[in-house]
Amino acid sequence: MKRTNTTNDTPPQPKRSMPSALDQDPITAALAEQERQRTLVFIGLPESNAIRPSERVQEDREATAKILDHLEVDAEPTAVFRLGRFDPQRTTPRPLKVVMPTSTHQHMALGGWKRERARLRSQQIMARLFIRPALTKEQLKKEYEERVRKRQQIPAPVAPAVQLPQANAATPANEVEPEQNKFFICFLLYALAEPPYKPGENEWFSNDPLTRYYQKWMAEPPGKPCNVITTNNNNRGAPVPTKDGPQPQKMMKLKKKPKTEVEEKKAGQ
Repeated sequence: MKRTNTTNDTPPQPKRSMPSALDQDPITAALAEQERQRTLVFIGLPESNAIRPSERVQEDREATAKILDHLEVDAEPTAVFRLGRFDPQRTTPRPLKVVMPTSTHQHMALGGWKRERARLRSQQIMARLFIRPALTKEQLKKEYEERVRKRQQIPAPVAPAVQLPQANAATPANEVEPEQNKFFICFLLYALAEPPYKPGENEWFSNDPLTRYYQKWMAEPPGKPCNVITTNNNNRGAPVPTKDGPQPQKMMKLKKKPKTEVEEKKAGQ
């Protein structure tokens, strides 16, 4: 009697996946293709949160009947069911698969959707509704790749760059800040005008008028407005910034220009 070797020296072979019914039976594949040509997919249709499955199915059938009435399709679907497992905590509704009696009714529904989708979406419950035919695996894969490509092309929102002020940043020689330029012009106008301060009135000012105005201009905090615009005589009475705030300036009498000898002779004649 021969003794059989119970040990298996051959390497384990990977398990072959069972071929699908579409690969085994061409008749089944043809029937599935015919069903696909009769099928509609409703995307974005609100889903019921009822506990009983029969109640959820009944609400889906009623919603489907209302949509087909709007699309003017005189046929009742042979099957209405949701794709995927029910999850009460899911935020987006599952796609709804609607199988029509014939492919002609599917074309009628798609044509009515193109005409009536604006009116249907005006209703709050159908604002996100989208109807499309059932797609093959190749079409679904191509559509998914197209969505991914478009999502990658959309640039992410970029926040505007905020330039922080630098405390020790040096201002270029050819660039003068408007506020600094404004106060510099005011300082020149003060220096050209008659001094509004009497000597000894403010001890922290110098006796020299030009130096006093320069010290006054340097002591003013930045950002205080300057009311003197020109050196016209009409502006001599405008308020002038002082240490205690704007003070009204007294109107100054213009000194008469001394007459020359020729003008005196003409006046004497």
